[in-house]
Amino acid sequence: MFCRLHPFDRLCPLSVSAALRRQGLHLQLAFFVRGGCPEPPVPLPPSRADGLWRHTCLELFAGVPRTDGYLEFNFAPDGRWNSYRFAAYRDGMAEEGGAALHLVRRTRLPDGWRWFFQVSLPDDVAKMPLLCAPAAIIEDDSGALQYFAFSHPTDRPDFHSPALRTILLLP
Repeated sequence: MFCRLHPFDRLCPLSVSAALRRQGLHLQLAFFVRGGCPEPPVPLPPSRADGLWRHTCLELFAGVPRTDGYLEFNFAPDGRWNSYRFAAYRDGMAEEGGAALHLVRRTRLPDGWRWFFQVSLPDDVAKMPLLCAPAAIIEDDSGALQYFAFSHPTDRPDFHSPALRTILLLP
């Protein structure tokens, strides 16, 4: 599934798209950022880190249909990552120990960057259908953050909204 993400700031010059597919017990995710994206830092060995959303962060939200709980996966372009489990909308946030993420490859494009990630799902959701929503936060050279999602139904960016999880991925 390939989709274009829309900026919260309609005047944002960047273009962000995501591609997502399920491969067995894994999710494969690609992000394409075009139009003046700052040079990402040199890749680091994969490691967990908190607060990745304070800078450039590529994200995926995934939940099992007809349940309130969901997972949030965060990827920094340098290879750092984290995953969280929520019991309900923005409630009960806890680090998810059963998931693993890694940066597979990053590629410089003529006008931007492409990142490929793989997510190993936690055992309790690995064989379940998932409703997913990719999202992105891009920090520009001035330090300002730009927010990208399928849509922005409120007056502020809210990637946690269950209304955004619309891509159904079957096991």
